[in-house]
Amino acid sequence: MTSEPAPSLRLLHLSDVHFGRVNPALIAPMLRAVEGLAPDLVVISGDLTQRARPAQFAAARGFLDRLPVPWMAVPGNHDIPLDRPFRRFFRPFGAYRRAIGADLAPVVDLPGLSVLGLNTATPRHWQAGRIAPARFLALLARVRAAKARNQIVAVVAHHPFSQPPGTDKQLMTGAATALEALAAAGADLVLSGHLHHWAIAPLAAPEGGARLLQVQAGTALSTRERGEPNDFALIEISRGRAARLAIARHAAGPGGDFGAIARQVYVRQGDHWVLQEAPARAPGAVPQSGKMPGEVSAPSSNFDR
Repeated sequence: MTSEPAPSLRLLHLSDVHFGRVNPALIAPMLRAVEGLAPDLVVISGDLTQRARPAQFAAARGFLDRLPVPWMAVPGNHDIPLDRPFRRFFRPFGAYRRAIGADLAPVVDLPGLSVLGLNTATPRHWQAGRIAPARFLALLARVRAAKARNQIVAVVAHHPFSQPPGTDKQLMTGAATALEALAAAGADLVLSGHLHHWAIAPLAAPEGGARLLQVQAGTALSTRERGEPNDFALIEISRGRAARLAIARHAAGPGGDFGAIARQVYVRQGDHWVLQEAPARAPGAVPQSGKMPGEVSAPSSNFDR
């Protein structure tokens, strides 16, 4: 029996924390931000470490244990040993399982919301991810089951299913087809990382609106910013006559504290998410290159179209 949906839920989405290349000055501000925002769940979409060393996993676990709220995580490509061939190919997730969790595709059910993990990391490739058919079919079954219970569904994977033009990283084989399958099954959100770039990319529907929303977080704590500030996403989910998603980008300022610098709000209309509020900046926030990363020109835009 499904419990009654909560009137509002908060997800805080971190990615690419990279213990081993962390900026230590950001740890305390991040913990303060999590405490102040009080999310119902923190989601980490992979790359908890830089080189999958035991000490790096221990540091990552120490950080997770300091979070004042529940959390879930999936592995990223950096969480597989790079220069330990035996471990890479025969025990690729051994250190991750011992330190972070045995389940590489965890599931968290909250009232009105299901958060479903997918492991896209693979020892076959260094950077690129892999959509394993059996894992993906199991994920689609979970999505459909959650939608049958009238849940909003968020899928968490390290590798994105679409990428902005000019990205120098290889997209997963079959990513576009998999994204269509997720939309057809009823997924509402895909939360990912890997690129160290912030973006919101609606999967366009021919009749307008978005079939699902992809939220791409940058790097939360590492020194590998690639020209962007350290950031995370805060997703507020409201259930009423019409479901509502408010997606805010929180970025580290010059003093290290995290604050909201951009926000988009989508409302559920039928089977689609429709942009309700134009992309907004916090007062005084300065866009990069004349535009806030992740802003979309219309609610039907998509990286691949």
